[in-house]
Amino acid sequence: MPDQPPLAFGKIEHRKSGGVEELKAKVDGKWLWIELTGGELKSTPEAWATFGLYPAMTTGRRIRLRDQPPPDKLWAGNAKTLMTKMTGWWGGTIPKIVTDRHPSWWRRFALPWRSKKRLLFFSGGVDSFHALHEMIQQGVPPDALLFVDGFDIDLTDTAKSEAYLPALEEICRHHRIKLLRLKTNLRKMPFYRKHNWEFTYGLAMGGVAHLIRSYGEVFISSSFETIRDIPYGSRVDVDVLFTSGTKRFHHVGSGILRTTKLMDICHDPLVQRHLRVCWKGRGARKNCGECEKCLRTELNVLATGEYEKFTCFDHPESIAARLGRIETHMDRLVRMWQAAKDQSLPPDLDQAVKAMLRRSLGKLKTVPTELASEHGEIEALVRYCGYKGELVFDA
Repeated sequence: MPDQPPLAFGKIEHRKSGGVEELKAKVDGKWLWIELTGGELKSTPEAWATFGLYPAMTTGRRIRLRDQPPPDKLWAGNAKTLMTKMTGWWGGTIPKIVTDRHPSWWRRFALPWRSKKRLLFFSGGVDSFHALHEMIQQGVPPDALLFVDGFDIDLTDTAKSEAYLPALEEICRHHRIKLLRLKTNLRKMPFYRKHNWEFTYGLAMGGVAHLIRSYGEVFISSSFETIRDIPYGSRVDVDVLFTSGTKRFHHVGSGILRTTKLMDICHDPLVQRHLRVCWKGRGARKNCGECEKCLRTELNVLATGEYEKFTCFDHPESIAARLGRIETHMDRLVRMWQAAKDQSLPPDLDQAVKAMLRRSLGKLKTVPTELASEHGEIEALVRYCGYKGELVFDA
């Protein structure tokens, strides 16, 4: 739609106060802000353009970077490849990026310099704890962990983020690495919030990483196994395409099952005390113990034989009782089944898992097209739980 106004990032402000740095940009008349504690920020065209890629792609808008030079050539080439991939998944058009300034002489003629310092996004979940262990075991430990408020933790839930701070400090102190804490209202911005977070969160990570000084190697932990070829905002073939001349992105843990990751890290006392998988529950508790992800992770941990040591799961009710109160959609049902199917569960827990699966299947009308490749697994799930109804696979 050529008559659409551009998605403009402009009026950049940079402030420092009491060890906290803040960058702000006006986007569609609203302030997008990024606040960092423990490190330094620097405005870059690659950052703002990365934030705008998916929203501009799906709305037919150009991206305009006011008073900014063009992004570097390596980023631009990677962004075109990424947008070609994403338009193939979700439709839309590859956005054009326009700027108000010519590139500086060093951008045109000098070779870009990339710091060798390593930064790992860290949420406290299974994937990020496993990525931390993998990097340490491979002899390339991160120099800093980056914890973000405003992504999976809502900015208004200050109790949850503040309660987890001592855990983050203990983890960093134990491994002798630095802690960076970042807050942003990106998810609440009008141009961003209407889009599916599962499609955009990789770009959110890529954008904020491009704003952080001093770290040239950026590591993102895998969200699922590569055998699950589902269009997603962060994958092994997506994250590496955030790379520019000054930042190189890496994807850690692809191809490793979640159950295998937990087996690898379950003996670590830091994991036992501080594993944080919950994004639904509010307040100071690490894990609400009521949502599908909490319960599925508890089933995974049961399989390790270390469940009694995991003090991060402190719900007063049994897993079986809590399973009796939830239903979930098909993608999560497959994961729940995978967590339970190879275990010798106590009879009450075995019955509770199967009843939850049957109850959730009964609410479904069709199986989503994107799960067609898992047709065999879904049929095995149906047999496992004894569901007698009919499931229709989308064409």
